Amino acid sequence: MSVQKTGCITSSCTYYIVWCTKYRRKVLNSKEVDEKLRELIIEYANAEVIDIKIMPDHVILLVTNVDPRFGIHRLIHDIKGGTSHALRNDKELPWLKTCLSTLWTRNYFVSSIGDIQFDIIQKYIEEQKYY
Repeated sequence: MSVQKTGCITSSCTYYIVWCTKYRRKVLNSKEVDEKLRELIIEYANAEVIDIKIMPDHVILLVTNVDPRFGIHRLIHDIKGGTSHALRNDKELPWLKTCLSTLWTRNYFVSSIGDIQFDIIQKYIEEQKYY
């Protein structure tokens, strides 16, 4: 993990984030959605994305170098809002707009990670596709 210096702030903020689709509907199970969502998360994340796992009804994200001036809640808001808008208005995925009134729930789980937990969390995320 790296240290970020912004003005007079020096930080090393790494987070494990999980959020679900509305009503836990399994709408993220196509290859097109998976690829498009990965691109969008990287585009909307104002931080370094270490790992992304997209499951049929939730997303697991590991990010670092989150700007402490804006906080993790702003990062999640930007990612969820931007990806929902872009995916639901994508002409190649019209069924997403009709199957849900909104793509994501308003809830999310976030946990800060220290150096010791980092390897354990990354291994856990990598193994998620197998269960």
